[in-house]
Amino acid sequence: SAVTLAFSPYARELKKWMDMAKENGHEVLIEVPMESKEFPAQDPGPLGLLTSLEEKELSDRLEKILKSAEGAVGVLDTMGSQYRESDTHISTVFTKLSQESLYYVQGRPGIRVGESNVPTAVADVLIDERPFRAAIDARLDYLERLAKYQGSAVATVGAKPVSFERLVMWMEQIADKGVSLAPVSQVLIR
Repeated sequence: SAVTLAFSPYARELKKWMDMAKENGHEVLIEVPMESKEFPAQDPGPLGLLTSLEEKELSDRLEKILKSAEGAVGVLDTMGSQYRESDTHISTVFTKLSQESLYYVQGRPGIRVGESNVPTAVADVLIDERPFRAAIDARLDYLERLAKYQGSAVATVGAKPVSFERLVMWMEQIADKGVSLAPVSQVLIR
């Protein structure tokens, strides 16, 4: 339960998976697909927030995502580099998050964006950017050292079998290493 889980708005049976996660004590986020600098090669899909869309369409898409994820405590942005860097566009997201009392997690390391009235967190480490056992283990080791140095660290991990395998093994040993896990809400910048 110390691990926050994020779900894609495109997931089949989204409500079922989110309910199951919450029943098992997890905080739940919904991913908000946003335009990246690699768009259109990296397509955020039919609900994606794009800088080329009219404000009404953007608002409708965001509303649809949030409605589909009732019970989520925040949103996760994993790809939205282009959208995130447009102050005009990202401010509409933060306005909606403020209205809904949701928080924002930037799933990739980088410059923190946001508004002071919306709690935020920025990932310090992307654990499985290179999805190989040795690379994942090295990133988990770095995460431990960073958390000890900073007092806390935020990491994101994808839903890949190898990532899950390495994460579970690491979690079994973490108590002996002087580090504890906590939901992302415990390290938000408020």
